[in-house]
Amino acid sequence: ESSAGGGQPRYLGIFFSRSPPYYVTGVNDVVDEFGFQQGELGYTQLPILAGDLILTVDGSDVKHSPQPLEEILRGDNLEMASLTSLTFSRQVSGGGVVYTVRILRHHEFGSRGQRVLF
Repeated sequence: ESSAGGGQPRYLGIFFSRSPPYYVTGVNDVVDEFGFQQGELGYTQLPILAGDLILTVDGSDVKHSPQPLEEILRGDNLEMASLTSLTFSRQVSGGGVVYTVRILRHHEFGSRGQRVLF
């Protein structure tokens, strides 16, 4: 899970393996660029699934980066509701699929049980 220094953690809602190659180990509360959560009607992205391999974050190669994945995921843009672009690879029968999603960094939940976008 990604968080950033200062204030509340920036939350992407994706959990990854601790060492490269970085595979998705869980997904919780992923929010697309329009504010819809993965699984909600209106979510516009291909769903991120456990087992998907992350390839790039905002165009930066993850596999060959000297930075840990958590630092890469923090990014330079820590503004409210900052959008990040993640590219994944997924193995499917007959080959593999590469896909990119644009999701928002946000707080997991607010005091009334609602998502708080940065």
